[in-house]
Amino acid sequence: MHFLQTSDWHLGRLLFNTSLLDDQKEILNQIISQISTASQEGNEYDALLIPGDIYDRANPPKEAMTVLSDFLTELSNKFPKLNVFILAGNHDDAKLLYFAKDFFRKANIHICTDLSDIQKPVIITSAKNESEKAAIYQIPYLEAYSFADLRRQQELYEKATEIIKENHKNNEDCFSIVCAHLFAIKSIVNDAERSSVGPAEEVDTTLFENFDYTALGHIHSYQPCGKKNNIYYSGSPLKFNPDNKDKENKFLLDITLSKNQKPEVKKIPLIAPHKITTITGSFYDYYGENAKQELITEYKNDYIIFICTDDVVPYSPIPSLQTVFPFIKAFRMQEKEENQNKTSVQERQSLIEEFEAKPENLFNRFLEDINAQIQDKELEKQEKD
Repeated sequence: MHFLQTSDWHLGRLLFNTSLLDDQKEILNQIISQISTASQEGNEYDALLIPGDIYDRANPPKEAMTVLSDFLTELSNKFPKLNVFILAGNHDDAKLLYFAKDFFRKANIHICTDLSDIQKPVIITSAKNESEKAAIYQIPYLEAYSFADLRRQQELYEKATEIIKENHKNNEDCFSIVCAHLFAIKSIVNDAERSSVGPAEEVDTTLFENFDYTALGHIHSYQPCGKKNNIYYSGSPLKFNPDNKDKENKFLLDITLSKNQKPEVKKIPLIAPHKITTITGSFYDYYGENAKQELITEYKNDYIIFICTDDVVPYSPIPSLQTVFPFIKAFRMQEKEENQNKTSVQERQSLIEEFEAKPENLFNRFLEDINAQIQDKELEKQEKD
């Protein structure tokens, strides 16, 4: 059987207060093109797997919702037999995705938003061989106490996979496929993702190794997990982190399942309309009579974050740099940036030292911050009155 995997679209994402929706629409067009190409070659997909974080926030802008609606409408019109599996990630509002899911199911669009959805799989049949079937199980992002008395992610997913294994006893003639949104132990994450995960978030992928294939979402980089080569993150289809260390390419995953064989997983490259690039250098290396054209040409079409190494720059430098880099998003002075980072590190070290000396100090600092915010609001109100 043949599947296509993608995840972590984060529709409605902003980059320095600029919408990425046009780029995201282009990526969704590439997904449709890939499905169309496979169909034309006689190797059509049986399902599209999208394990979470469809939107970037629980209350997405209406434009992002329109983009998803247009994508699903086009997909359903062009490929009415294609099954689409969507689950709620930690960025999604389950109630929002829940809307009209029974109606979507009639169009082979299966939306998983709550625990009741994992009780019974969706059984699909191979387009090429009617004797081959797959049972698709979806696990939405699990929060503490999604199951009574269970708090840690490991415990929650142990319970969820137990339920699935028990249910699959009735479907042992089918491939077992699980879609889930979680942070797997030993996953490689970038700095932006690292701040949102910790030991309580980690899940051991051995829970999923006995399934034929597991499609994971949550981590934004492509990576296999576990020892059996049957658990994969596709990663996000766009780069969201402006860190230059994040130079990875982005992919869709093409998965073929055959009886008594390991999954065959191929990476299908995605082409970002605009890369995100951080440039560190002199303003005059990129603007003016002495600008180095070889430096400019490579990044002409990129979203630019410019960190300037000069001591002095012209007033309002961004409009000038826009004539060179039409898609520049931010301009910063390096010395100021370094000082801010240094201060931030010192503050964190200070808090750690305080906590180690007396844990109650951390709580006291929290109360001081809250009181300061209340006083600031009261002063603002007095000034308005």
